Amino acid sequence: MTDGNLGLTGAAAAINVLVYAFFAVGSVALAVIDARDKILPNRIVFPLYGIGLAGFGMITAVLHDAHGVRHLVAALASAAVLFGLFYLLAMFGPMGYGDVKLAGVIGLYLGWLSLPTVYAGVLLGTFSAALVSMIVVATRSARHLTWRHLEVAYGPYLLFGAWVAILLNLLG
Repeated sequence: MTDGNLGLTGAAAAINVLVYAFFAVGSVALAVIDARDKILPNRIVFPLYGIGLAGFGMITAVLHDAHGVRHLVAALASAAVLFGLFYLLAMFGPMGYGDVKLAGVIGLYLGWLSLPTVYAGVLLGTFSAALVSMIVVATRSARHLTWRHLEVAYGPYLLFGAWVAILLNLLG
């Protein structure tokens, strides 16, 4: 079994699959909770950081080459940049800090794959959230219902964009 982006085999590939399996389970739980309750619980978000850091660190140690280190540095940098960018947005806008923490997690997992995957994931998540929001506003306006204080959970859309980007990365 090989990973098209990293050329992982053996133990490194097994660790990679396990790390992304945990991310998948956490993603589903976070999307459901955020869509229902508009909250991203720390008890799910923070372990995803730990699992990603430990897993990607172990893969880097198993690979024992500069290629693995570059991917680890890209993952850490992507997590930091997305966390910082979303933190600035949350300071001045209606975004919650759960979305900030989730952005860091998404940066970590997508950054491990590649920087274009990070861009694609955030762009797809933001675009899908904007599209759904416009449809909801248009529908509520057509029915003469108020939409001014409408809250849209951003987390499920960020996670959707992240997983579409991961799948696109795997396909080619």
